[in-house]
Amino acid sequence: MNKSLDLWWDRLLKLIELLRPKFYNKLTWLIVISGLGLMSKPLWLTLINLIFETGFQFSITEESDTAWGFCLVLVGLIYHLINTGLHEFVLSKKEKIYNLKRDEHDIKIFQSLNAMIDETYINNLFDYMHTSDAIMWDDFQKLRNFLIYTTETTNQFVDEKLKQQMSTLSTSLNDLLSFINKEFDEYPYGQAKTNFRMCLAPQLNCDRAGAWEDGPKYDSLVQQMMDKSSTVITAYKDWRLAVKEILLV
Repeated sequence: MNKSLDLWWDRLLKLIELLRPKFYNKLTWLIVISGLGLMSKPLWLTLINLIFETGFQFSITEESDTAWGFCLVLVGLIYHLINTGLHEFVLSKKEKIYNLKRDEHDIKIFQSLNAMIDETYINNLFDYMHTSDAIMWDDFQKLRNFLIYTTETTNQFVDEKLKQQMSTLSTSLNDLLSFINKEFDEYPYGQAKTNFRMCLAPQLNCDRAGAWEDGPKYDSLVQQMMDKSSTVITAYKDWRLAVKEILLV
C-alpha cells in the first residue's frame, strides 16, 4: 500500500513538473493583466461609449468583456495555485514519505548496533579497562564486530548527522582496537580458555611480568590507553545522544 501511494505521488509530481513551464510566473501575470485589462475601461473609451449609446443607441464595447476579464483573472490565479500550491503540496508529501523511510531504516540500524553494544555495556567495559589495564578477548571481539558492522555499506545511516557521528565513533574505535592489538597481550600466559584476559604490556608492568625500571614506559602506554578509550566513550555518547534527538529512541 505504501509503495503504491509513493508511486502515485511520484507520478503526480512528474506530471505537474512536465506541465509546469519555467516561466509559469510570467505567464500567470500575463493572464491576470489581460483579464484586468478587459474588466477595466479607460476614461476616454467610457466617454465615447456614452456618446454612442446616447446618440445612436450603440455600444462600441461589450458588457461581456467584464465577465471574460474576470474569467481570465480567475484562470490565472487557479493556474498559479496549481503551479505553486499543488506542486509544493506534492513535494511535501514526497519529502514526508522519504523522511519516514529514512527514519525507519536508521532505527533498524540503531537497533542492530544497540543489540551488539549498549551504553551500559560500554560503561562497564571501560570501567574494567581503566581499573585493571585489561580487556577480555570476548569483549575485544565484540568491539571489533561492532566496528565491522558500522563500516559495511548496507549499515550506513541515511541521516547526515548520524552518519557523521558514527564515522567519528568508528574512527576512534578503530584507533583503540589497533592500540589494543599492538600493545596488549595474553596475561597470565597460557590461559586454558577461549575468553582469556589480555593485559596492557604485561612485560612492562612491575605488578605482572615487568620490572620496576619499566615504569615510565608503562605509564606512557597507560596514558595512551586512557586517552584513546576516553575518545571512544565521548564519541559513543555523542552518537547515542544524536540518535535520541533525531530518531527519538
